[in-house]
Amino acid sequence: MIEKRNNIFSTNFVFFMTSKIIAILIVIIALGAGIAFLLKPAKDDSVLTPDPAGFLDNSPVAVTVVMDGEKFIPEMVTIKKGEKVRWINQDTNQHWPASDLHPTHAIYPEFDPLEGVPPGKSWTFAFTKIGTWKYHDHLHPLTRGVIEVK
Repeated sequence: MIEKRNNIFSTNFVFFMTSKIIAILIVIIALGAGIAFLLKPAKDDSVLTPDPAGFLDNSPVAVTVVMDGEKFIPEMVTIKKGEKVRWINQDTNQHWPASDLHPTHAIYPEFDPLEGVPPGKSWTFAFTKIGTWKYHDHLHPLTRGVIEVK
């Protein structure tokens, strides 16, 4: 009888200790993950590297279009083939100028930065195709503009 009691005691003791060890390991892992998260450097949105969308292109442009609120200023632009247009985001929200049709941008697919332009940043595009190119803000589709390339 004493042997059976000792067996039950040792089984319960082992289970109790194993549970404590597992709980301690979980706490240590959680603390380590939390510390790693807190020590991770903050993302610096002021530096976009690499620059696949052309946000850092500071080359000369024919026209600058301001994105402010729900409008492009000016809404209609006329340029020559090969000239560049720069869209500057002076809003507090991202904007994404892109060729019609929304949401595919299929009419002039190259005319698309493929991501939103952050506040305070700009995007530049060189128009190599002659035509009248209607565009919109992909994030605010009712915001519209036209680029005429001669």
